[in-house]
Amino acid sequence: MTDSAVTTRTYDREPLTQLLTRLAFLEFLKDLEQDGGYESVSVLVIEVSRFGVINDSVGGGVGDKVISTTAKRL
Repeated sequence: MTDSAVTTRTYDREPLTQLLTRLAFLEFLKDLEQDGGYESVSVLVIEVSRFGVINDSVGGGVGDKVISTTAKRL
């Protein structure tokens, strides 16, 4: 059995959350499709409501904390 691109490739991550960047996530999905063997893939998209208000009213540092805390809890 050979290693697939998904298991051998290193994908770029956001420094703050350590989640895949948008481009890396799209590349990951493309690699999954090319590797085959997957009947379906599910994607969950979460939006932090009124995030701009958080950044604007209490500053980017608090906004960063909200994003990193949300990522850790997921």
